[in-house]
Amino acid sequence: MVGSSEQCVFRTAPVTSASAHALSPEMVIHFVLQPGQTASWRVRSDSELRVGTARVWVTRIFSPYDYWLQAGDVLRVTRGERIWLSTDANIAAEISLTSEYAVARRPLFKWIERLRDYLADISRLRSR
Repeated sequence: MVGSSEQCVFRTAPVTSASAHALSPEMVIHFVLQPGQTASWRVRSDSELRVGTARVWVTRIFSPYDYWLQAGDVLRVTRGERIWLSTDANIAAEISLTSEYAVARRPLFKWIERLRDYLADISRLRSR
């Protein structure tokens, strides 16, 4: 996508008994969606989609509904999900996608995860 950038930030995790670390590294991808542009994204890990400016239209592959997000809205998307984004505004929409920082895995583990995602996609499509 044109106008995208990545940065790693540290945020304080909410204090719960389940949280093992006080700080958790996150990957934040910022990008700009121009008026009339449509972007497709396959989510690599559970993430939060945040809208900074302009209204954004989101379509999710496994959802029968479309979502209209206003500036400041947050939508949680799951790993393996494909989403399509567009805007009907006359200005560019600023969007960020935030997820936990993923540590590089060995090729065999990556292949097994991709196979698992593929099989999950097939089972979701058959259950419709």
